[in-house]
Amino acid sequence: QIINQEFKYEIISNNENIVNFNDFIKIEQDYLINQIDLNEGIAKTQILKQNIFLSFIAILGKIPLIIYGKPGSGKSLSAQLIYKSMQGKYSKNRFFQQFPEVIPTYFKCKGTTNSKDIENLFTIASKKLEHNKKESVVPLVIVDELGLIEHSISNPLNILKHKLKYENSGISFIGISNYNLD
Repeated sequence: QIINQEFKYEIISNNENIVNFNDFIKIEQDYLINQIDLNEGIAKTQILKQNIFLSFIAILGKIPLIIYGKPGSGKSLSAQLIYKSMQGKYSKNRFFQQFPEVIPTYFKCKGTTNSKDIENLFTIASKKLEHNKKESVVPLVIVDELGLIEHSISNPLNILKHKLKYENSGISFIGISNYNLD
């Protein structure tokens, strides 16, 4: 939801020729990526736009998101760009200043990742939320290489599923994997 009327007017007035919902989504993706400070050499590909847009929506809505795709397709980059842009009142871009600050907890999985590792991630994120109760913040758990834990002996995916399904306690989640998970 766009709170600031200035941004709302800018989006609506510049897009009077929207024919269908897909056009609207593409316009929103373009608008969002143009608010992000991209380093030179980062191309505004359609997949990057989609991943950033979905990450933005998932973070604000606290909807668990798992992004999967081929290595090098910008999955980790999109998560990094969106949480670095979403610094609340400290954001470089005025658009992002109207949204809560994202406080990330990052974890890169290995073949040895276990259930306790996953539990610890959410404990850390919960503590960040408690510590910042007075501020408008969204703790974000980012789990990279999520596919590596699918065949782990301790089955950490069960804990993750439980955390995402039953214990949504104000923590956003983005999982990144090179392939679709079970």
